[in-house]
Amino acid sequence: MAEASTGQARPKIWWSNALFFLSIHAAAFVGIYYYPFWAVKRASLVLAFLVWQLADFGYAATKGLFYSHMGWIFYKPVYERMGLVDQDDLNRDPVVRFQHKYYVPIALTLGFAFPPLVGLTWKDPMGSFIWAGLVSRLFIWHCTFLVNSLAHADGLQPYSDEDTSRGNLILALLTGGEGNHNYHAFPHDFRSGPSKLDWDPSKWIILTLHRLGLIHGLRRAKEDDIADADLAVYRQNKPASCLLVLDGFVLDVTSYLGEHPGGAAILREYSVRADGHQKNPKEVQWAFFGGLNNHSRSARRVMRSMRIARFSDS
Repeated sequence: MAEASTGQARPKIWWSNALFFLSIHAAAFVGIYYYPFWAVKRASLVLAFLVWQLADFGYAATKGLFYSHMGWIFYKPVYERMGLVDQDDLNRDPVVRFQHKYYVPIALTLGFAFPPLVGLTWKDPMGSFIWAGLVSRLFIWHCTFLVNSLAHADGLQPYSDEDTSRGNLILALLTGGEGNHNYHAFPHDFRSGPSKLDWDPSKWIILTLHRLGLIHGLRRAKEDDIADADLAVYRQNKPASCLLVLDGFVLDVTSYLGEHPGGAAILREYSVRADGHQKNPKEVQWAFFGGLNNHSRSARRVMRSMRIARFSDS
């Protein structure tokens, strides 16, 4: 997420952008008044939903919720560091160059001319224009803007607390996975989340194209790096927790300290310290599997139930 210039010069109002943005809002509300959803053919509403969802596949949150949501759009940004970014691969790509050159006519045609043309097939061009052209545009904009604002204010931070980005399931559902914002701790990963349970339609589409041989070179964050980041945040959020590294996993045994037959002291002795260090994992392994006590099957089941993450000693 690029940040605009932080210099003292007051940013210039981007009048053309501001007027277009406000006029689409006004036109959409007028259209809803004259063409409420119950007066529009169902196909036009389905088209509006599809336009909204398909467009979701891909600012400084410290300046306040309103600014990060939509206030920034009224000012022309200045990206002072953009020249430092290596863009050679993009500049060589004919598709990127074509889109960059003809972005405005492409956006206007697909955004506002295409929906009524499709609506002609079921004889409802006006309803399709209002709902799939104007109303869906508001949904697209504001769902995208919520990633800039609400996804920095509410949600979980399982991978990094070094910035304000958060993961929010509701936003993920609204934005095709982009609400899994905290996973940007791994910006080179093509996914919006590493789990199969993460709502991430763009990931599934990319994987399908990859299996069809249409794309290649997918980049993923290392599982060890993800696990380490997860553990670091967990440890920071729960500084008094008692964590053990055993059998390739991290265990949170805090709730078990009072129940451990050998007492809490022995668990603390082998736990991960606040500075991240602990006894050699091989010593912990030795102690659990016969060195200090040959734990029963029941004890091993209890141990497995307290796993919170995989561990890598690389």
